[in-house]
Amino acid sequence: MSISLNYDKINIIVQEVNTTPQISKVMLNIHPLVVEVLPMQVVALSGGIGDMQKSNYDANHDNIVDKSEMVVRRYEAGEVLSAGLPVVLIDGKVYKAKASDLTHCNKVVGVTIQAGDVGTQLMVCIQGEIDLNVTKGNTYWLAEDGGLSTQPAEVGFAQIIGFGERDNYLYVNVQQAIRREQ
Repeated sequence: MSISLNYDKINIIVQEVNTTPQISKVMLNIHPLVVEVLPMQVVALSGGIGDMQKSNYDANHDNIVDKSEMVVRRYEAGEVLSAGLPVVLIDGKVYKAKASDLTHCNKVVGVTIQAGDVGTQLMVCIQGEIDLNVTKGNTYWLAEDGGLSTQPAEVGFAQIIGFGERDNYLYVNVQQAIRREQ
């Protein structure tokens, strides 16, 4: 099935996609761009009048209408995790990230925004602003024993997790890890 909708400058073509693990795509033709979307991804496009209403898109109430305040993914917890922890993705599950553990190097995916028990699905902020007890202007690194620190780890690897965009709000922006000499 294919549906074609025409707006002034947006042409959206929607095709039915089989969500079984096959390599099938939806092509979104947005002049002059073509966007490929694989199954299980969520993509929203809009060209309607008034689609950027403050009530819908200002999640952090800073009076700035943002299309997206944060990027969040759901992962299965591999251990009991609390909110506000940097996590690594290993074998499809998330665990508390530790800078002292070299097996965690280049596997940090984000910061938990909710707590979870083993086997439960929990939300992880991949990028964007989260409510956390941080100080404006500080850079936050992955701590040696897990969690956040205002100083880079001295053993294992050093990795910036984000910065204090304003008091009590961490902007998650995971950077490339720097491996320490052993």
